[in-house]
Amino acid sequence: MPIASVSSTPRVASTAGSRRSLALRAAAVLAFSAAGSAAVASLSNAYRPQTAVAPGAITAVPTSEATAFGILRAPRTTNDDFRSIRPGAGPLGANPALARTALRPARHDGLAPLLVSVVPADNAICLRLLITSQESRWWCAGMAAARRGALTIALLPAGPVPLQRTRQFVVGLVPDGVRSVTLGSSGGAGHKVTVRRNVYATEMFAPATISFELPGRGVVSARIRD
Repeated sequence: MPIASVSSTPRVASTAGSRRSLALRAAAVLAFSAAGSAAVASLSNAYRPQTAVAPGAITAVPTSEATAFGILRAPRTTNDDFRSIRPGAGPLGANPALARTALRPARHDGLAPLLVSVVPADNAICLRLLITSQESRWWCAGMAAARRGALTIALLPAGPVPLQRTRQFVVGLVPDGVRSVTLGSSGGAGHKVTVRRNVYATEMFAPATISFELPGRGVVSARIRD
């Protein structure tokens, strides 16, 4: 299972070649401080029938993750289920059977994913994006980074060299207590986005920065990297 990870030196694990010609760039905002470290994983899948979760997957939502993210404390329903495209566990022991649905975008214009799920992992937490019915992407951050809200993904539209100054779909995960985030563009404009069930999402041009009030730490901000 091809997994790229990041530890003390933040960089992006990105993939390309979507079947709906969507170029993906993960903006994993991993460092609000120079000492920050996290794990980021990206996984591209081709369709296969669903099978049992592979050995190594966690079997219950870790207490620390449920404490920090209310979406993982909510009872699971059939709306949280998704069909695994690749059999077995996700990155870092993520268990699809413990996933919660965060977002089903109403508009599908070639940019927004079909489904966004929050999936607990082993001392990490993941966002799993369903790109098409036969393709998904995973992005994960270690718990220290996830509790800082350091997991943001920006999806770029297709093109030989996708330009930053285009409309992008931005989605990210923040801990309990964060009610909204402010996204700034490279041109200086920006807007506030409401957080629902620990997740925020919007479409905007040239996203460049993110800031929000983190309980116990005040306002934190970071750049959204290509």
